[in-house]
Amino acid sequence: MRVPTEVRRMLRLAAIPAFGVLGFFLFRSAPTTRRASTAQPSQAGSWPLALQGLPRLQNLQRAGELPTDGGMRRDLFLFEDARTAPVSKPHVPAPASDEPLPAPDPDRILALASAPRGLRYLGFLRGAPAGLLAAFMAGEEPLTLPPGADRNGWRLVAVAEEAATFRNQRFPDLTFTLHAKGDS
Repeated sequence: MRVPTEVRRMLRLAAIPAFGVLGFFLFRSAPTTRRASTAQPSQAGSWPLALQGLPRLQNLQRAGELPTDGGMRRDLFLFEDARTAPVSKPHVPAPASDEPLPAPDPDRILALASAPRGLRYLGFLRGAPAGLLAAFMAGEEPLTLPPGADRNGWRLVAVAEEAATFRNQRFPDLTFTLHAKGDS
């Protein structure tokens, strides 16, 4: 199919302003690179004389040099002068008495380490033939224990709605309590 001559002429006439507008926008959005103007001194020794009245510009001559010792005493993170911000020593509380603390018993530490931490307490069940049972999850396995049951040297001594308490058989003063969580 052949396009009529009038249509081709109108397309050409419309394309000229369209390309002009496109070129204008491309020209405006192009990044402008300006060369930094470097002022050349008229005489060889006029720079120091010109900068004497301008203290901030006077320091530009030494921009690549390290500062003097007084300028190097700065905190690198807070940018404060080291002379104005004294470093404080951490406070160590004095011992309450002159007697040394007793060394921890390694057997008690091992007994605490063997506490039934792998269990998650769910609650308790009360049934006619079995009586009171505490419900636990050991990983993904359900586990029920009656009060007085032994678990790795820890005896289940108390079962309540919110918590179950184990007591170590070797050290009766060591107890371990598991609390029921409402979100599970």
